[in-house]
Amino acid sequence: MIPKSFMCLFTAIGLLLLDGCSPNSVTTPSAAPQQQSSQVQSSPGTRGSGGQASAGAIQNVRQAAKRVGDQNELHNFALAYVNYALGSGQGPSSVQELRDSLTSKMAKAFQDDGDYVVHWGIRNPSSNSILAYAKDPDVYGTRLVAKGDGMVVRMSKQEFEQAKLGR
Repeated sequence: MIPKSFMCLFTAIGLLLLDGCSPNSVTTPSAAPQQQSSQVQSSPGTRGSGGQASAGAIQNVRQAAKRVGDQNELHNFALAYVNYALGSGQGPSSVQELRDSLTSKMAKAFQDDGDYVVHWGIRNPSSNSILAYAKDPDVYGTRLVAKGDGMVVRMSKQEFEQAKLGR
């Protein structure tokens, strides 16, 4: 069974690919076949500008795919963190204490030199707690943040700074 997030990703990729296949100019149904063939002949001249537009779409799809992967990792990490805190009465102090709940790739990403910043030792995580977040914001300036209730949210720079103060 394929997770819903992957189905959404594949659907988005498919729509972007279909959009890239459409001609640059719209023809009406009443257009003569001769006009349509002239558009086909002129398409190699417009291909350069179309290539740039599709390169942006490809970049957007890659960023969306990375964001989905990051969301899943942060969500799974938050669940492992909360389960550990509930079971032991204190928050984990390092990724070593969560190794059994994480894949080796995830454990590496949550180490001090990894892709995420973690707030270790939160005893009673809540929806107001920031457990971990992506070290670098995306191209839009937003950042993925894992909260103490297991939710992962995107925050603008301003929202993130305010949430960090109240963590």
